[in-house]
Amino acid sequence: MDRNAALKLRSLAGRIVFEEGFTINADKTRLMGQGNRQIVTGVVVNQTLGLSRQERRRLRAMAHRLSHQPQGQRASALRPKLEGKVAYLSMLNAQQAARLKLPAA
Repeated sequence: MDRNAALKLRSLAGRIVFEEGFTINADKTRLMGQGNRQIVTGVVVNQTLGLSRQERRRLRAMAHRLSHQPQGQRASALRPKLEGKVAYLSMLNAQQAARLKLPAA
């Protein structure tokens, strides 16, 4: 979609929102081009859903840290947090989640 068409669409959407009795917060509204990373509520939504590379690296670091704990300490508070984040990632993008290797409990 070219920029003029996108601006027309934004204008039309703004009118509809106004007619329904709502307002748009201009500070929170951006028109993102195809070449930019498009993030909505922390999820990258360009072509496929997923977490940012930075967040995936953070998850890999957590898994690495957990795998290097002694066997008895692996039930720490870190494990449920990591499992929850990986479950969230698998809901968004199963391929990205499959690349993370969680250590055995």
